[in-house]
Amino acid sequence: MGNPLSTHIIACDARIDNRDQLIARFKLSPNISCDSELILALYQRIGHDCLDHLLGAFAFAIYDQEEKSLFCARDHFGEKPFSYAFVGDHFVFASEPSGVVASGIVRPQVNDTRILSLLAMNPRDTTSTVYQGVVRLQGSHALKLDETGLTEWRYWKPEVPAIPLSGSDDEIADRFIDLLREAVHCRLRSSKPVGACLSGGLDSSTIVMLAREKVAEHSPVGYLSTFSATFPMVPGSDEEQWIKLVEDVDASELAPIEISRHRMDNLSPLTHTAALAEALDEPMLAPNLFQIWELASQAKEKGMGVLLGGHDGDTVVSHGFSLLTELVLNEEWQRFAIELDLLSEFLGNYEGSKKALLAQYAVPCVPYLKKIGSPGRAFNTARILRSQYGVSARSLLGAAAPDSLKWLARKWRHAHGRSGLTQLSQRVQSSARYQSSLSLPLESWRPSAAEDHLRNIELPLIAESFEFFDRIGARIGIEQRHPFFDKRLVEFCLALPVHFKVRNGWTRFILREATRGVLPEPVRLRRDKSNLGFNLAVSLKGERDRLATAFSIAPPAFSRFWNVTRLQQTLKDYLRNPNGTDAFILQLAYSHAVWIGAHDTLDNSLDDDMP
Repeated sequence: MGNPLSTHIIACDARIDNRDQLIARFKLSPNISCDSELILALYQRIGHDCLDHLLGAFAFAIYDQEEKSLFCARDHFGEKPFSYAFVGDHFVFASEPSGVVASGIVRPQVNDTRILSLLAMNPRDTTSTVYQGVVRLQGSHALKLDETGLTEWRYWKPEVPAIPLSGSDDEIADRFIDLLREAVHCRLRSSKPVGACLSGGLDSSTIVMLAREKVAEHSPVGYLSTFSATFPMVPGSDEEQWIKLVEDVDASELAPIEISRHRMDNLSPLTHTAALAEALDEPMLAPNLFQIWELASQAKEKGMGVLLGGHDGDTVVSHGFSLLTELVLNEEWQRFAIELDLLSEFLGNYEGSKKALLAQYAVPCVPYLKKIGSPGRAFNTARILRSQYGVSARSLLGAAAPDSLKWLARKWRHAHGRSGLTQLSQRVQSSARYQSSLSLPLESWRPSAAEDHLRNIELPLIAESFEFFDRIGARIGIEQRHPFFDKRLVEFCLALPVHFKVRNGWTRFILREATRGVLPEPVRLRRDKSNLGFNLAVSLKGERDRLATAFSIAPPAFSRFWNVTRLQQTLKDYLRNPNGTDAFILQLAYSHAVWIGAHDTLDNSLDDDMP
């Protein structure tokens, strides 16, 4: 959009959450009607510095006719997508990579590196797309294109402050809930009814209760519609008892709640694969996206225009598991033993939780202590972990030099199944790029809870998941919003000392403290968490024919990536003994087959580093 008399034109997809503050602070016209007009007015007032003041979800491009320049930016966490290609004298941008390809300036060729990283289940590159020559503008990044070329920069980066927040439990909890309440309330602004996902967990339940405080002011129906997935035949995945507790809250000062329950244990995860492949524009990596599609579709059918969710709220608040790392490094072994037992109990619905906690947070302390020049402490730490917790000496000591962490990466890959999928073709398994994608970055471990919290906030999969939500929502016609990823709340949580993240086995301690009187007490104090893996494990039992047919008639490009014979054997093994690992592999392969089938006109050939 642009005023005919203006020298600026904007293309924009945005929701700005601090509209009133910006209009007042920069004395902008109170008659500004839409968020694109607001962004343009702010840019005209302060230029690129507008990014220092915008809060919300946005992707935009502003053309300056006087400067003959193009200024583009994407929001802090990448909630709104932005893809582009710069070829010769041509620059094309779109919300989705396929939109850039449709322009014709890039050859419609598959980016094998992106596909291989998906097959390695470790997409770390935050710029690549599935199409060669089409890249993402990353979250919290901007670019400028003018006669001198293209310049890209990062305008914001989350940081752990040098001095953590201080205050009493009550003071910190009050500040936290005020920020979260504002994050929820400002996301209720919509011309259509707003609904919310309700899983029964801490995050979604908190959002629902806070939304009920203000939704009547924004919704024409006067109540909050919520949408819940239930698994009555798979108790380990079901949250019905917790959903019911939220439903039964009787508070006259809150808007009523209307819960729509949708059974997922009788719905095949393959149901929406074709639609998801088209929407995501690449093979599907996350096994439960069919549930997101289903709930969003149900919300759309009920007239919702917006759907709130608690997506990755635990990442923002932090479980604080890396307290275990700090306790090991500080040699606080008695407290370590207590916290390890309590946290293992908390994760009781996940098999092998104690072993996993040791492997992820304690074992890496040994090579780290070697690296910083404390071999004696490293030896003593290894001795205690071996004698008291049963960690093998080989896992602890390895054969590498004291200043090397490479052996640890190899052990992590082995412990977490990072040796790769045997169902892939030999060409893929031998590819240097595939092997590189399997490697876990050495810096993925952090020696403190604060640094680990920051690492998790910046994981590439965070931005990936936002694109999943946005593309699914775009196809269905509903916008999905994520209150926990409010810049103000994220910065606050990163400043919290570790004892506000985990305390005496209570993870996400600050959220539990802050929701006293907001959540039903059993929900606020629940320790367990449903495990969708239980449903995944049994979800494909009725899909033998569909899977077998898809693998056998898949286009030739599919067999360049997958060993069809081994896939058929995996299917037979799964049908004899249903389990989550085989189910995930079969679903991943099926998604890839469907995606390739829908893109058989593309150049799918693997290129030169493939033997």
